[in-house]
Amino acid sequence: MNIVAYIFGGTFFFAGAFFLNIYVVDPLGDAWQVQSWKLVKGQLITADLRTNHVGNSSEHKVVAKYEYKVKDRLYEGDRVSIYTGVSGNHDKTTQLLKRLQKEQQSNNGIAVWYDKRQPHRSIYDRSVNWRMIFMMGAFCSAFMWTGAGFVGFFFSKRHDDIPLGDVRSREPWASYKAWASPVIYSRSKGSVKASWFFAVLTILIYLTFILGAFGRHPVATVISMLFVIVPILVVMRAIHIQLGWNRFRQVPLKMNPYPGSIGGGVGGELVIPADIQDGDRYELTLQCIKHWTSRSMDEVDHHQHAVWSKEQTVMSKKHMTGSLISFLFDVPKDQPSSSKLEGLYYEWLLSVKGDVNGVDFDRVYEIPVFVTSNSKRGRRRD
Repeated sequence: MNIVAYIFGGTFFFAGAFFLNIYVVDPLGDAWQVQSWKLVKGQLITADLRTNHVGNSSEHKVVAKYEYKVKDRLYEGDRVSIYTGVSGNHDKTTQLLKRLQKEQQSNNGIAVWYDKRQPHRSIYDRSVNWRMIFMMGAFCSAFMWTGAGFVGFFFSKRHDDIPLGDVRSREPWASYKAWASPVIYSRSKGSVKASWFFAVLTILIYLTFILGAFGRHPVATVISMLFVIVPILVVMRAIHIQLGWNRFRQVPLKMNPYPGSIGGGVGGELVIPADIQDGDRYELTLQCIKHWTSRSMDEVDHHQHAVWSKEQTVMSKKHMTGSLISFLFDVPKDQPSSSKLEGLYYEWLLSVKGDVNGVDFDRVYEIPVFVTSNSKRGRRRD
């Protein structure tokens, strides 16, 4: 699975890098280079607008030929602008064509820029289309960001999410790195990274649409302005999650008993390292989530369903380093054990939420729950 993920992520990253080089890096390099070229008067030979219809859209390109003299030698050029490809903006390309024709008629010639070291290299319009640069930069960066995030996620998962060993062993939870001791850490650090990942990705995607639509048409301009709302909301959410992390940092859960027992108890305590009032209320939810996949033709769908859930409200107590929360859940004997198998598996999640002054406390812990010596005998659910 990891190899497939690396291939998938790498494909996105390198595809984005490839097109970034074509549509952003190369044009900027050309624009920088032509700024030192020399100006000479040339004669327009032909100029026309070429349009190709692709489905419901059209692609436009100004096709022209011109000639110019350098040291009494006649050269012919056909490069009109920095971008040599087609454009979907009909108005922009039409304006460029009219400007070219008008300049020829008004001045009996056009301004041509040529490379003094290689006079056969020339261009008519050396200006940079910054809208295109930023739009394609955002679009290609979105592909690269997606690929890098995908690879980064599975790379970290390879180190932190070590699969369970033989489920028939005496202590299968001990072979899972995150469960090797009674001290369990929440997913909060990963949530911070994920929130900022999606915030940046949202900005890049919506920036592409905004730059592509703004100013094209009154309706498109209004819609593009409304598009700004979504990235703002996503960034605000990321900031909120970041503030929660900055305030509480890691809050480890110490399980007792360890691990949680099917047909027994799931309990423990955690200390919130913040100046919080004694007696704050916290809502705890323990859930058993079933995960499975289904295949239909060439599609693979992932599903999840809560097979068991229980809530509990606890009051915090003063502790020398913050506020202490203790809890104990009774778990029925017919529930499945934690597992990390492909296709079908179960996970036990403990959610801890507290409405405190400032940023609320909100953590989710994936905890080990198994049939142990403390379990009551009974039939387990498959």
